[in-house]
Amino acid sequence: MTQIRQYDVGDEPVPGYRLTGFLGSGGFGEVWKATAPGGTQVAIKIINLAMKGALKEFRSLRLVKRIQYPNLVPILAIWLKDPKGEILEESAFEEIAAQPSQLRGTLAAQTLAITRQSEPAELIIAMGLGHKSLADRLEECQRQGLTGIPVDELLKYLQDAARAIDYLNSPRHDLGSDATAIQHCDIKPPNILIVGDAAQVCDFSLARAVDDLRKTSLSFSPVYAAPEVIESNTPSPSTDQYSLAVSYVELRTGELPFPSTATAHVVVQAHLNGNLDLSRLPPAERAVIRRGTAREPSARFASASDLMLALRQACHPQSGAPRRQTLLRWTAASLVVALALVSSALWLHWHAGPRPLQLPSGFAAAPGAKIVKLHERNCPDQIISTRHGLNIPFRLVDSRRTGVFYIMENKVSNEQFARFASENPQVVQNSKWELGASAQKQNLGAAGHERLPVFRVTCVEAALFARWLGGDLPTAERWDAAAGRYEPPPDGEASADRGPFRQPWDPDQPRELQVAVNRGLEGPLPVGTATHDISTPFGCRDMAGNGNEWTGSPRDALERFDPDNPDPLLSIILRGRSYMQPEPLRFKDLDDRLLDEDQKCVDSNLDISFRVAVVFDDLP
Repeated sequence: MTQIRQYDVGDEPVPGYRLTGFLGSGGFGEVWKATAPGGTQVAIKIINLAMKGALKEFRSLRLVKRIQYPNLVPILAIWLKDPKGEILEESAFEEIAAQPSQLRGTLAAQTLAITRQSEPAELIIAMGLGHKSLADRLEECQRQGLTGIPVDELLKYLQDAARAIDYLNSPRHDLGSDATAIQHCDIKPPNILIVGDAAQVCDFSLARAVDDLRKTSLSFSPVYAAPEVIESNTPSPSTDQYSLAVSYVELRTGELPFPSTATAHVVVQAHLNGNLDLSRLPPAERAVIRRGTAREPSARFASASDLMLALRQACHPQSGAPRRQTLLRWTAASLVVALALVSSALWLHWHAGPRPLQLPSGFAAAPGAKIVKLHERNCPDQIISTRHGLNIPFRLVDSRRTGVFYIMENKVSNEQFARFASENPQVVQNSKWELGASAQKQNLGAAGHERLPVFRVTCVEAALFARWLGGDLPTAERWDAAAGRYEPPPDGEASADRGPFRQPWDPDQPRELQVAVNRGLEGPLPVGTATHDISTPFGCRDMAGNGNEWTGSPRDALERFDPDNPDPLLSIILRGRSYMQPEPLRFKDLDDRLLDEDQKCVDSNLDISFRVAVVFDDLP
């Protein structure tokens, strides 16, 4: 058997990477702290490929080595070494991957034309270095006399872990064929690292592509393992969520959800029978974890982020409603006064009717606007913002899902954004908005195209424009409401084909009569000129095409977007549809995770525009 080299502080397993401290050992090797070229600190994992099963870590690494995500520990470099300590050529990686039966990682001599003495002995991985793991943090808290990690701190770290899990679990990873999902399969406190004030998931030694799960023999940590893994070695899309929920119990209460004297058999049976001991948790959190660790995977939350959102709500419930006053506590005199006040109010209501909506300065009812009675308010169905010398039309939206608000009828135009830019040069000094849209892969420029939608603005710039105009970016839910997503379909229209357009999409009609899509050669249309791109019943335009749009909603519902202090890694949900896409947006696309787009809040793109929503204090 090939012998693994022995390392010590000061050694360089690979040139330029000097070991500075031992961090721990695992099933297949050791983890060290090291100084990399340039003086940066990294973690070095050294794996003995001669040990049975070690090659599984190599193949798992191949799944994730190219994946970059803020809450995943980055893989910086990997090397294979032979028994003499020589680094093998990069071609050795693919050769090992092609030899599934060679558990020792032996290379095929006839393929690489190398001697048997060049067989790989070690796999060395350079990774991002965490400050400590959540398991370390739990021990630290317990030494301070605490039961577990303080709940707000814990929620923040596990929210980061949930974000990483959902990213891995989403079918978006290119592994050489169709986009697929990846299951981590070993989520537990030691594998969640604290990096600065955030958390990153590490140790992908059991990671598996979904397509390979049924034909893979897995090992796992039984304490945190989901029943389907224990029972049949067949992880489900919610397996990692289950392990995260068990980890929450341990980190919150300081104890695993099993008797302290439990044997391995008792632990396994508790998972299989759904008998986890959650008695140490408060009732509201217990109910959430009970669902997150449901015996059947389909009964769990839709995502790990949904689990964490439910836990946050359980830990911080809204303050209770004010205590009710009862008639028994009233005196006879106060009852008479109350009845008199009620009578007066009813008389005023019957004779005076709803009062007009009070619009703030800079907003006025549009000429010809209809008055709509909404919850004892007379609201114009269209208003105009006259701020900063502009006349921008807004449409009234009344949705049971989102309440009452106004939203711009059209996307923000180049002309409108130019006014903002001239008054706020410090905001747009590095902006790319003046490049404008694209046609035939050429920048059109904003100058001379004043009525085209503004493009290449970041979400930060869009949000600051919205504030300047007296509003905000619409949330994704409000955007959907304005597009008509929550309204019943028009008579005769199939629900599956619905979109934010007035008539059913017919690709055989002239494109200029319909929706501004499939226009990579011509570029976008002037705002509001696509005749069929009008939402029902609210009358907003260009929502099915003519460019994607920023919303104010982070992809992670637990995050908050602050344009004054933006997180450059924060992803914001997009709505609408690019003018370069072949077909318009349909509401069913918003339920498809592959089509439901997002973008980092500090990035810009040649097909992302936006519109503004306003919610007045006097709105019902």
